[in-house]
Amino acid sequence: MARLLARPIRAPRLPHGRLPASSILERRSGRGLLRAEHAPARQRHGADGKRGDAARAPAARGVSGGRGASAGPRRPLAERRAADAVADGAVRGAPRAGTADRARSGMSSATVTQALWRQRYLVILVAAIFVLIGGALTLITPRAYKATATLYLDTTRNSQNFDVALQSAQLLQHDFIVLATQQPVVSEACAAPDVTCSAAELLNPDTVLKKRLAVSYLNGTSMLTVTARSSTATEAAALANAVAGAMIHQHQAEVDRLLKPSEDALDAQLKDLQKAMDAEQQAIQQATTSKGTNAGSLAAHQASLNLLAARYASLDGRRQDMRDLHDRLAGIASVSQPATLPTAPSEPDPLRYLLAALALGLAVGVLAALLRQRFDDRIFKPEDLAAAAGTPTVVVVPKIPGGSTGRAAYTLAHARLLAQYPQMHKILLAAASKRDKSDGPASELGSAAAHAGQRVLLYRRRLSTELNGGSELTGFVPLPNSDRWGLMTVTASNGDDAQVAALVQSSDGGYDLTILAVPTPEVSAYAIKMGRAVDHAVLVATAGVTRFADARRSAELLREAGATVAASLFLTRKVKVAAA
Repeated sequence: MARLLARPIRAPRLPHGRLPASSILERRSGRGLLRAEHAPARQRHGADGKRGDAARAPAARGVSGGRGASAGPRRPLAERRAADAVADGAVRGAPRAGTADRARSGMSSATVTQALWRQRYLVILVAAIFVLIGGALTLITPRAYKATATLYLDTTRNSQNFDVALQSAQLLQHDFIVLATQQPVVSEACAAPDVTCSAAELLNPDTVLKKRLAVSYLNGTSMLTVTARSSTATEAAALANAVAGAMIHQHQAEVDRLLKPSEDALDAQLKDLQKAMDAEQQAIQQATTSKGTNAGSLAAHQASLNLLAARYASLDGRRQDMRDLHDRLAGIASVSQPATLPTAPSEPDPLRYLLAALALGLAVGVLAALLRQRFDDRIFKPEDLAAAAGTPTVVVVPKIPGGSTGRAAYTLAHARLLAQYPQMHKILLAAASKRDKSDGPASELGSAAAHAGQRVLLYRRRLSTELNGGSELTGFVPLPNSDRWGLMTVTASNGDDAQVAALVQSSDGGYDLTILAVPTPEVSAYAIKMGRAVDHAVLVATAGVTRFADARRSAELLREAGATVAASLFLTRKVKVAAA
């Protein structure tokens, strides 16, 4: 299908009431009824002023049985539809495979990119709403400060082996994380200066205080971070340092508790040995100072003293090792970097909030756009209009034509319709829905026909006409020896509608082509009434505006009224230009 781009044709208008030099326009009854005669044009139709039969003979290609003024008996509606389909296939070709399926499904499948482009304003709207929500949260969220203290766990005090030290570090890190929310640590930390804890935090520190206190480890290191959150910078730093210090104190207390039984046992044994040694030394001293002391008894006391001294030295070595172990375990944790006063609040973070809101808004917007596109039955493609209206011939023209390209588009559209239906003298341009307008395309098509040398009568009715009456007649008259044309517009008053309709229905108007621009047949009784009086009907739809169901319903109403829907005009914003 050739896609056409055009711009509006601005026909030179003559002052109201003036007639072109080469045409004779006469008023009837002073009621705005227009009758035009053009001598050269009538000569082409025969000396008697009527169109010759030879000029009206159908072309060799199949046509759909034009219904001009001299047309024969009307054929049944089914036969006319079949002939219309044959004629459409001769110019455009038969509908492509899948057209029937699309008609049943309602719309052809669109790619995700096309769907997002069509629903881009919805995506932008949803994203903007989420960004506004993110900005509002930034404004209403209370300020919060975060301070972090760092603890270092010296696991080399436990073992000089690297693997053993690494495993020990992992266990210690877990123990310190659990220790941070224990009651003794929390009680000591909350008692520190500049730290305030609520009763709920003191009662349930593992659930309540955990909301503003976090302890974590740095991967691959033996370091822990204690992060405190508070409404003021001073309290946040004080809480982090207090918890870090309380964790160290509690760890030292736990080491004392674990090593105390062994230390007490060794101390008791050393004390007993010391008493025994003192007793032996006293016995040896008495034996030495007294007369008549047995040498064997003195030697026995000396041997016992030596044995006790050896046992004491061994136990004292073990006690010293216990002291060393206690010192290593108690000093395994230290504060490597105390918390400092934060200079800026951590929450709210405007940039993070807005970026998160934008990302979430885009995700929701894309989902909403895809869902809307799934249930959106607006027509965006010519093949969808062909499936809805049942007209394989769809002429794509710009929605807002202008300049030479607009003339070229409608000239080609007129040429295609004339080639397909040579006996076409009266056509009905009907809007596909209430949101579409047929008077603009009808005027452009009439201008193109005048350029082609035809005398055109354009009758336009709008939605207001159906309620208030009144309509508009425009005559397009080609000027001789020129590529220009003249036109005269006469607006009929309310009381002239009957005579205007009679003139339009009459075949003796001296015009080669009569165009009736009417609203959708859903609201226009005139469109239904004129269905059998015209040769063919053309449906006018707008890309992105007309809905599939409306176009299909309007086409069916025209067919039920006896009109042959020959083609469709598809008004788009941007189309590719074909040379005309």
